[in-house]
Parts: sequence; structure tokens; C-alpha cells
Amino acid sequence: MLFDSYGKYIFYDGAMGTMLYKYGLISGEKPDLMNITNPGAVEEVHRMYVEAGSDIICTNTFGSNSLNLADTGHTPAEIITAAVSIAKRASNGKAKVSLDIGSTGQLIEPYGDLEYDEAYEMFKEMAVAGEKAGADFVTIETMSDLPELKAAMTAVGENTELPMLVTMTFDITGTTYMGCSAEMFVEAAEALGASALGLNCSLEPPQMYETAKRIANATILPLIVKPNAGLPDKAKGGYHTGAKEFAEQMTEFAKIGARIVGGCCGTTPEYIKELKETFNKLKGYKYMKDIFSPTNILIPESVSLESWAVIACDQFSSERAYWERVRKNAGDKPSTLNMIIPEAYLEDIDEEKEIGKISSYMDEYLKSNIFREYKDSFIYVERTQPDGRVRKGIVGAVDLEEYDFTGVSAAIRASEGTVLDRLPPRIRIRRAALLELPHIITFIDDKEATVIEPIAEIADGLPLAYDFDLMEGGGHIKGRVITGDDAENIMKAMQNLHERNEMLMIMGDGNHSLAAAKVYWDELKKDLSDDEKETHPARRALVELNNVYDPAISFEAIHRVLFNIDADKFISDFKNAMPQGTDYTILWSMTDKTGEIGIKADCIGDMLTLMQDFIDKYISGTDTVVDYIHGDESTKKLSESERCVGLILPAMDKSDFFETVEKSGVFPRKSFSVGHAEDKRYYLECKIIRG
Repeated sequence: MLFDSYGKYIFYDGAMGTMLYKYGLISGEKPDLMNITNPGAVEEVHRMYVEAGSDIICTNTFGSNSLNLADTGHTPAEIITAAVSIAKRASNGKAKVSLDIGSTGQLIEPYGDLEYDEAYEMFKEMAVAGEKAGADFVTIETMSDLPELKAAMTAVGENTELPMLVTMTFDITGTTYMGCSAEMFVEAAEALGASALGLNCSLEPPQMYETAKRIANATILPLIVKPNAGLPDKAKGGYHTGAKEFAEQMTEFAKIGARIVGGCCGTTPEYIKELKETFNKLKGYKYMKDIFSPTNILIPESVSLESWAVIACDQFSSERAYWERVRKNAGDKPSTLNMIIPEAYLEDIDEEKEIGKISSYMDEYLKSNIFREYKDSFIYVERTQPDGRVRKGIVGAVDLEEYDFTGVSAAIRASEGTVLDRLPPRIRIRRAALLELPHIITFIDDKEATVIEPIAEIADGLPLAYDFDLMEGGGHIKGRVITGDDAENIMKAMQNLHERNEMLMIMGDGNHSLAAAKVYWDELKKDLSDDEKETHPARRALVELNNVYDPAISFEAIHRVLFNIDADKFISDFKNAMPQGTDYTILWSMTDKTGEIGIKADCIGDMLTLMQDFIDKYISGTDTVVDYIHGDESTKKLSESERCVGLILPAMDKSDFFETVEKSGVFPRKSFSVGHAEDKRYYLECKIIRG
């Protein structure tokens, strides 16, 4: 992808005009003409920026449009051709050359006299000349009028193949002088094909911060920040913020995701050199967005982990015998069983009383110091499943601001419909909880194996956090601690993956738990300051990250068992309602017989939607109850009861998973599961969620 070859941060150059004044430019003259009258000076400025560490240098063409050059005797093509040639000589292959396009200085109708089509043609002339001369990018900067920005971006996008790096200039309120907000800018720039976007000029770094944060929160594109060197210092000349202070101020933008940084008015090669040296020392800051990050993870020590770890609460929901064995196994020992409510018992419990017990146990476990805290860490997990396959994952924290379960486009998305009625108990538990315990699994589409697999190769050298057998035939689990540069490499690999895929993660298991965490966070943040929203522990939720292409991962269908129903009539009506075909087969079973139904559908998501819609309508207003069952045998066994019918669904090919969600949206609720019931994630790691 466009920025894959760069490091964590990409460095622009600084001001051109500020430097050219040192080489004879007189106030009021057009800097662009020095490409013809004094090309050596322009080349020297470029060379100084390259030597200072700039990865991208902008041509001396900010005002090289036909309107600005009308009385000079030179054409835009002449100036731009010379400018690109000068910059490429100066860069000598060490930096990319970006054609610089600035504002015309005129307002487009109806606010001014410049016609949109005239502006479009001016920008087209510049862009075509720049591409022909060999520019690598186009930088469209210092724009304040949204119609002018649209004219420039449309002209570049329709007439060249050059990637666009786009910035507007805002006042301290986050609005351009023509009334364009940061969010309006982001929406327009993304729609018109920007490769990166941000803000430049007008303000010094601290004054830009809030607007930069608004832009960062509104986009997943790389964020550009290019402030002025403070304010003009009329007494001493120049600008009042020195290079070192400027660089230190700029580090605040790294915390909100700035990827491409540089300077505008008053900045010089000294500023860029200091900026690069300062940024290269930064550790732990995010660029773009740290959607998946290390966090402070609690793991018990000096207790029986075999009794501590229990399977996800939504498993074996119709098999209380399983949970009775778990209770016997845990006994009086510390156990996550004391901090969950198994769904098998939801109908019978006093919820308020159980939530009180959960809170008490969490408080007791924290006060008794049974946990060891691994700060700023990931946990690399190897789960040996009952079938012997080893599933590899990384436990870390996801940003709930980047997750959506309603079907809206987001970096983290639900894979199937969320049953809203299942959220309230989970939300009430979370409101009262000191800790969270994850059974959540999220997937990444990492066919090239760039995130988890490199850690697997060095796992033997990482500190051991746990290594034990899981109860009730759950296999074996081993966890190792990831910190420092290894953690940084994971975040960098995730960011690279995100540049290629807007949809970074899809939920595998535990979507309702993550949805409850999201709802709780949305409630909580209403009363928090902006700074508190950034750092509050409830904003991020623990999950296990898996690569969908891990050979140990298989998608298992979640079957349906309908209780208190005329089974024969249901099967007859269901078969008649479905489009007949051979694309997908549903097996059915009841007390004394079994059979199958062939269904025609374009994809498995469409087939599941047809089935679920039929069931929902069929049982509406009746006493029929549907349970969602993991495992063929469990489904068959339950359907042997009188007035019951089981539907055994086909499994999904995991290679179609991301593409199907991208095209068709969420699957119907309870469409699939990761592996068999025994393969599900066990509660083990914890994280504090109280501020």
C-alpha cells in the first residue's frame, strides 16, 4: 500500500517561502518564479530538507496556477516542470516529490467571482503538468473554501493517478474562515479520494490540537499535521517558537494518531531535523488509530488455574449438568465461575442478588492480591484444542469507539445480528463490575500472516504467564507475555493491515459481551471530560485476536432447537416456504425421524437470513421457544423430546467470511461459532474497568 515502505512516522518538509527569503526573495515577489530565475536556491532548500530527514518534499509551486501567473510571462506547465525537476535532483531518490497545489486566493461563486469550472481547469492544468514531470504525490494544502477544495481534488482525481495528501487551514475553533468544519472536511476529502488528510498553517501546535483530534476521530486515513512555528515575533524577527520547543509540542499529535508530520510558516530544516529526532524516540504512541493495543492485564498466581478458568457463560446453555460439574470442580477455590452468570440459569436466578455476589467476589479477589499485573502487555496464547490442533491468538484491548454492532461501517464490526434482549443482564453486570473477563474472539483477515505468526516464531523466548490443562475436556492453554518492541511490532502490523482493509476486525465469539461493553461505555462517557474519555479503562475491552486463516480455526454452525411446537407441521411449512435448490442443505430431526431440506441461495448469509426470518415470523405470538445449540449431537439429543424439532445447519467456509460481511452486512443472530463448544474461550485474564 501507499505508505507501507515508511516507518512509524512520515516526515514532510517545512516552509519554502521562509527559506527563500534567505536566498534573495523580496516581499511581494512570487516565490514560484525562482524555479526559473534562481533554481539553485530552490534546489539548495530542498536538499537541506532532505538532509534534515524529510521523507516527502513539496515543489515550489504553491501558487503556480494560471490566475497567479497571468502577468509573469510564464505558464503553469513551465514553472511546474522546472520545479519538479529541481526537487527530484535535490532528493536524489532519498525523498518523494509532491506537487504542491495551494489556494488560488479567490472565492468560488456565489461567494466570489471565480467560476467552479474555471477553478477546476486551473487545478487540472497544474496536476497534469506535475504528473507529466514525474511528481510522486500531490499535496493540496492551505485550503479554506470547501468548493475550492472539491474543485482541486476532483481535477487531480479525474485527470491523474497521483495520490492526494490534503490539508485545510482552520482557526482555533476548528472552522475555516469560510465556515467549513473539521468533520465536513473529512467527509468531503474521503469521498473525493484523499490518501491522507489533516491541517496546516494559521496556528501553532497547541492551538491546532483540538481540531487535529476531531479530524483523527472522524477518519481512518493517515493524519497530517503541519503547524506554523508559533506566531511571528516582530521584535526579533522570525517566529517565537524554536525548533526544540516546536518538536516537543508536536509529540502531542502522536498521541492522537498523527502519521505524517511537518511544518508550515516559519519552520526550517532545523525544525524538521529536531522533529524527526524527537519522534523517533517516542515509544507507545499510536499512529492512525491503535484499535488493538497492549494494556494492563491481571492473571492470578498462586491459585489453581484449572479451577480458576471456566468456559464462556453462553455455552452449554441447555445442559445444567455441565455447569454442576464445573461448580464441583471449582469448589471453594478462587474461580471465574464466581464472576459470571451461566446462561443455563438465567431464568431461575435473582439477578440483583447474583450481580451483588459478582461484585463482592471481584472486590475480594482484588483485595486478596491473587493477581499479578502485566503492565502495557499483550498475551500470546496457544490453545491446544481437544482435537489436538493449536489455535494461536493475542490477548489485548480493543477501542470501543471503533466498534459497532448495529450494521454501521466501522473498523470492528459484528458478524451477526445482535439479540438486543440479551444485552440488559450483561450491561447491568458491567455497571457494577470492577473487572472484565474476556471470552471474546475477534478475527483479522491476515492471509499473509503478518500479525500473530511472527510472535509465534519467537514465543519460546517470551516470559511464561500460564501453562495448564483446562477443565471439562477443554484442552490445554499456554500464555506468554509480550511487551516493548515486540508489542510495538504487533501494533505496527495491525496498522499496516488497517491501511489495506477499512474493516480491520470482525467478531467471532462474544459479540453480545462486547456489545454490552459498548453500550456501557457510551453511557459512561457522557459524563467524562475529553481527557478522561481518552484514558478511562472502560473505553477498551479485552479480546483474543485470531487470524481467520489459522489452520486450527473452523467455523461451526449454531443449530436451532424449537420447543413446544408441532414438529411435523413446522417442517412441512418450512420446506414449502424455502426456495428449493441444492446450494445449501439443512438437516432436521425430531422424536422418531430425520430428514433434509435443500435450499437455493446466493450465499450462506442469504440462506441463514431466509431461515431465521421464517422462524421468527412462524413462532411470533406462540409459546414456542428457540434455543441455539452448539454441536450436532447435542441438537439431536434435545430434539428427541416430544413437540421438539432440531435444525442442523451447514458450516461456513472461513475463506468467505470477511467478503460476505463486507458485501451483505451482518449474518442473522447465532449463525456460527468458532469451533465446537469445548473449543470456546475460557475466562482467564482480567482487566480493571473502573476509573
